Amino acid sequence: METRNKVEFKIHFLYLNMMRDRAETSQCVAIADDPQELIDWYNSLLTESYSDDFVEWNGTKTYLKTFRKGSPLEWFNPVSSFTPDSWGHGIREAWVDAEELKYLQCNNLCFFTDANNQSNK
Repeated sequence: METRNKVEFKIHFLYLNMMRDRAETSQCVAIADDPQELIDWYNSLLTESYSDDFVEWNGTKTYLKTFRKGSPLEWFNPVSSFTPDSWGHGIREAWVDAEELKYLQCNNLCFFTDANNQSNK
């Protein structure tokens, strides 16, 4: 019988809703070893709410934004809590093996993890 040792990392994922998408849609925007890193990063991008006009195919729409203009979260809605809601917005956790960690596919992904460096060794 063949056996192998498998290294896994506990990773936390921040899922948010893109403001131009359906409310139930969630997108992974960042991962970290420590959920507090995600919370600190998220909070560092918050700003006083502002209105921003955007030309869409069917006319100009005004969006109320809460993240700094030009930041990775500019076009995302804020969460009311970091505990995942019924649509999965918030911080989720999972055990990920070293091989999977190399291939995580999240749009606009921001890495805040040492595990990624360890998995490349």
